[in-house]
Amino acid sequence: MITYCSKYAIPLLKKVGGGSIINTSSSAGVIGVPQCDEYTASKGATISLTRSMAVEYGPFNIRTNCIAPCSIMTPMVYESNLNDPNFDENKLLNVDMPLRRWGTSEDIANVAAFLASDEGSYMNGAILVADGGITVHVREGKKEVD
Repeated sequence: MITYCSKYAIPLLKKVGGGSIINTSSSAGVIGVPQCDEYTASKGATISLTRSMAVEYGPFNIRTNCIAPCSIMTPMVYESNLNDPNFDENKLLNVDMPLRRWGTSEDIANVAAFLASDEGSYMNGAILVADGGITVHVREGKKEVD
């Protein structure tokens, strides 16, 4: 099963000799996040779907990759935390962020531009976790950056 957008794009990409599909997941698809079971399951499914599509449509020169962002400071994230007295812009998931900053929409757009470009032409089935290192830090079980 493919996404609705891909369902209609794939025949067109086949006609023109290939192209790039970029799915969006979340770093929650590669690490566990407490009290977010449904969300992490859906993001993990997107990652698995990306890998399956990469294998199925790669022979048609259609590359399928996935961006898994985390800690992106969007207006929604900022506004949803304004009333939280414990909100610390330097932390996420209760750990220090290794790059000491939140990501931006532009950071994710740059990853997408790379995946869609000729420079990314050998990328297929890749899951690019664009999170400033937060998931690596969480996996290591650390609370603070050394």
